[in-house]
Amino acid sequence: LGIDPPMGLWAFANFRVDTIILGCAMALFTRPSSASNEPNRWGELLAVVALVTLGAIVAVDNLKFFWAGGFTIVALATFVIANYLRRGEPSRLASLLELGPIRWTGLISYGLYLWHYPVHWWMEERDLSKPTLILFSFLATYAIALLSYFTLEAWFRRMPRRPRLPVPDSERLPV
Repeated sequence: LGIDPPMGLWAFANFRVDTIILGCAMALFTRPSSASNEPNRWGELLAVVALVTLGAIVAVDNLKFFWAGGFTIVALATFVIANYLRRGEPSRLASLLELGPIRWTGLISYGLYLWHYPVHWWMEERDLSKPTLILFSFLATYAIALLSYFTLEAWFRRMPRRPRLPVPDSERLPV
């Protein structure tokens, strides 16, 4: 692209519209299906390739890569994995993703999403070596996300849900 975008630019949805469109496409054009007797080997292979791709992208240390299509690659790989797993059939990939640490990561994923950037930003100000920065950012983000999950988020999960009020027929939209 020739320019380095400001660090906060990634937060604006209009700069990541491709990922939003992929999520909408998955919701609109795919549907979970019951597991069939016949395993979907091509789907599993694509999902494993997508998982390996995501693992390789973690090692990329070049922001220009992400702005030149890397975010789209991440979104496509995630789309392939999620769409395969929606089939609900047993597979090696599903077994891998059901391991305890990975399931816990899924449980606290919202906290990881919320806290990773401020923690990393704060750690960058400490003048640490790159490996130390990554390790401490990782550990601190997980610790804060766990604390958030068991305190703040737990409080909201325990809140009673308000019952929905019935909508009078006169206010319903015609179908």
